[in-house]
Amino acid sequence: MKKQKISLLFFFCTIYIQSVLCQPTSKPIYYFNPQFSPDGHSIAFESTKDGKSSIYTIAIDGTNLKKITDTIFNYGQPAWSPDGKSLIYYGSYRPMQLFTNSSKGGEQQQLATPGFDAYQPSWSVQNKIAFNSRAIGQTPNEIAVMNTDGIGFTKITPDEQYDYSSPKWSVDGKKILFQRSIAIRKPWKEEMMQKKKSGVIMTMNSDGSNQRVLIPNLESEVAPFWSQDGNTIYYITKQDAIPCVYSMKSDQNEPELMLALSGIIYSASISPDGKYITYAAEREKKHAVYVMEIKKKTEVKLIGD
Repeated sequence: MKKQKISLLFFFCTIYIQSVLCQPTSKPIYYFNPQFSPDGHSIAFESTKDGKSSIYTIAIDGTNLKKITDTIFNYGQPAWSPDGKSLIYYGSYRPMQLFTNSSKGGEQQQLATPGFDAYQPSWSVQNKIAFNSRAIGQTPNEIAVMNTDGIGFTKITPDEQYDYSSPKWSVDGKKILFQRSIAIRKPWKEEMMQKKKSGVIMTMNSDGSNQRVLIPNLESEVAPFWSQDGNTIYYITKQDAIPCVYSMKSDQNEPELMLALSGIIYSASISPDGKYITYAAEREKKHAVYVMEIKKKTEVKLIGD
């Protein structure tokens, strides 16, 4: 009888353990890279809300959510065309390639960059694409440009001493805002620490000439970006562990504190009228896209957990 009780106890314990182990585990849903449309009415972003990372658009009031991409690849880092009719983003992984699409979806086309990863794209008024590029599996990152039809691939930062990232066209298409750090070839965590410690925000001409340091020695948390009129540069860095948004006139070197945010901020964008900022944030292990009215500092969760 004692052996039978032990056997039954073992049986039920086994069933319980199996039921716990077999419980489905929900994956977190991520939201990244929200970007205001040129008219300020919509925001493009990437999310894993439907499984794979996909590109979506949503109205600034949280209505009219649309999925732009298919389910073939993972897609991310959307950027608008200047007329707001199209989007460009990267897709797949190893290699990462660029795709354009209608802002309504259904017209996806690949821009081939054979032998190179391509990501972090930006679309100019002159129908040029600036983007991060690197030989597959290699470092450092460089910045390249090409036409929106995929022709004319040209690297404009060939200096292997530095790592270049996050190119953003000026409103007139004559300059590119970007980040630069000392290039090292070490394990990923060490590389990221070195990039933060040696990071600077810079501008250059569209052909890579006349590189100029705007903000030196900056541990930037979020890639810098322009205002829609091209007169102001924004960036996010931490002050006493709090992410803070700074603005600076593009012809000056005097940053001003705009506002403080909470959580881990992954990316941000300013509305064309300069009244709102949208950002992707992680708070208590939950991700969402937020919109804040800058003057009133009133925050609204647009979509997310």
